[in-house]
Amino acid sequence: MAWYDEFFKEDYLEIYLPFLTEERTKAEVDFIVEVLNLPAGSKILDLACGFGRHAIPLAKKGYDMSGLDYTEKFIHMAEEKAKKENLQIEFLVGDMRKIPFENHFAGVISYFTSFGFFSDEENFEVLKGVSNSLKKEGKFLLDIINRDYLVKNFRLKDWEKLEDGTLVLEENSLDLMTNRMKNYKTLIDKKGERNIWFELRLYTLQELVYLLEKAGLRVIQTYGKKDKSPYSVDSPRMIILSQKI
Repeated sequence: MAWYDEFFKEDYLEIYLPFLTEERTKAEVDFIVEVLNLPAGSKILDLACGFGRHAIPLAKKGYDMSGLDYTEKFIHMAEEKAKKENLQIEFLVGDMRKIPFENHFAGVISYFTSFGFFSDEENFEVLKGVSNSLKKEGKFLLDIINRDYLVKNFRLKDWEKLEDGTLVLEENSLDLMTNRMKNYKTLIDKKGERNIWFELRLYTLQELVYLLEKAGLRVIQTYGKKDKSPYSVDSPRMIILSQKI
């Protein structure tokens, strides 16, 4: 069983939801709208959409949204919220390595480090699928953790205490030969102690420019934060805007 079959469950929500505030989401959505610069009504795919954190507010702004995610529970959460908001959004349970669209979207977004989950070959399949799903000159916005920033600020161990008192202990490993990071989390709360973990293939900007171009996507801009500050080795994020050739 792959790590992502176990990671994206209740404990994931408990750890990350407190940080995914409405204010943060609004700032990210405003950035997405500004950078993609697509007219209202454009078809946009939110790849690895989770529980619809970006897809739903983007639909409210007039975009024709679709969402694809591997985790069935998250898709159900997104569908329920969209229904309450009276929004028509196509949410699909699916594998990002097999995007079921062709020449369909004006834009695709992959936000909050939802790329790099697989082998190098499979990660490239994701990029080829994105390119295939886009119309000519369609745009792809990719937001991931900045590999160079992480290496520079790498911590073997860390911890945090959530507002509800849950203690989260972290252990990290980083293989610089393969650029693969593993993060192990131990949660301690009133329910007891349990462990979850994830693995990421970290990419340099040079690697991603090469892979995107190989997939038929030309890089047109890079950013280091959602405030549109330029990308550098000191940027916490690597945000790449590319366009289908």
